[in-house]
Amino acid sequence: MNHYQDHPATASYLAGLNITSHLGWISGTLLGAALGSFITDTNRLGLGFALPAMYIYLLVLMIRRRTDIWVAVFTAVICLVTGRLVPAMLDNLSNLIIATVIGATLGVIINGQR
Repeated sequence: MNHYQDHPATASYLAGLNITSHLGWISGTLLGAALGSFITDTNRLGLGFALPAMYIYLLVLMIRRRTDIWVAVFTAVICLVTGRLVPAMLDNLSNLIIATVIGATLGVIINGQR
């Protein structure tokens, strides 16, 4: 991974990465569709942490500067506040979309000044 931070990735590398990611997504979806009916209660298995843990891990990988941390915290606060002020947003999770757009815009504004 460190090699590609200093050197551009080749077209064949990117194509292979894309194909393996796509095949993994498709096979995981098919496997989940086929076997998902056998797992009736995912909370009993303790799988409720998996999706939030994955997104936290992706966020940690993206943080490079102190301002990135502040943007992430600000975005989380916006998400919680909009969900609290307008409870209907929690039903369709539009508070996540609003907070993401605001946070991404703030990140572009801050990083664009450097």
